[in-house]
Amino acid sequence: MVNAFVDLAPLIEADLGRFQPYVGIGAGLAYNQLGKMTYRFPQNPYRHKLSVTPDGERTSFTYRLTAGR
Repeated sequence: MVNAFVDLAPLIEADLGRFQPYVGIGAGLAYNQLGKMTYRFPQNPYRHKLSVTPDGERTSFTYRLTAGR
């Protein structure tokens, strides 16, 4: 992820004391990988006693918007 931040106090030419407002943006790629997992529920009194998640991987676009003081 690449991020950029801008300090707003110098742009508005104001003395804000200890407050220094800023804004930021970021963009990048996220990669997630998951192996097959099996969950067992032996104490469950109902019929559902097993859950299986499939394996897989995914790459997707990610972004960030920030603001603070």
